[in-house]
Amino acid sequence: MKNVLIAAAALTMISSAALAQEPPKPPAPPSGEAPGTPPPPPPHKGPPPPEKSAHIRVEDKGFKVDVKCSEDESTNECAEIVYKLLDRVGPPKK
Repeated sequence: MKNVLIAAAALTMISSAALAQEPPKPPAPPSGEAPGTPPPPPPHKGPPPPEKSAHIRVEDKGFKVDVKCSEDESTNECAEIVYKLLDRVGPPKK
């Protein structure tokens, strides 16, 4: 009878110790992100950014001039170049 009491006491200690254990922690988030940080925004799918260089198009009665200046030149310098070009070339004569 003594052995039965000792076995019952040992079984009670083991089962109560198993119930007192904390549940396991959840796994850490992948790729080193801290918990609570928002996901990165989706890529922007809008029109491309405007070019830095001036681009001037002139169309008159079937006569077309399309000039794209370098990024170094201001819009005023580019317009002067187009103006001089139109003075020299001019529209085709009929």
